[in-house]
Amino acid sequence: PKGVLTAGSLLVKKTFMHQGGQWFSLILVLFGRRHFCRVQGESMHPSFSTGDIVIYRPIKKEENQLRKGDVVVVHHPTKSKTLIIKRVYDIKSLCLDLRGDNENTSIDSRQFGLVNLNSICGIVENVIKVSTRSNKDNLIQKIWAEVL
Repeated sequence: PKGVLTAGSLLVKKTFMHQGGQWFSLILVLFGRRHFCRVQGESMHPSFSTGDIVIYRPIKKEENQLRKGDVVVVHHPTKSKTLIIKRVYDIKSLCLDLRGDNENTSIDSRQFGLVNLNSICGIVENVIKVSTRSNKDNLIQKIWAEVL
């Protein structure tokens, strides 16, 4: 499902996927194996910026794949049609403590409380930095712009 995020996030990996990874992500999205959404907001700045595209792998609720530090896409706990992305700060039974990396602007579990595991849409695998000047003329960025 496509969506607009009200907050940004950060990949656990230190570097973003290279060009080949972006092409692979595009193929997985086109075949329905991955989902994507566009970032809106600065809660995880400087790693994510408004306009970046987040690619995430859907997970089943019964799969126990989450670890502290993972970045997840979840339904906002009070606005169910809104998606947010945050880092897993802590796992408590059937709930997650989610935090944004930018403490000054992030609205997260510190404000809305723990998030139920049933709200998880997926785990972030890749980000396409469309907001950077150097990427705007890139072919893969142009294709993603058409997909959106």
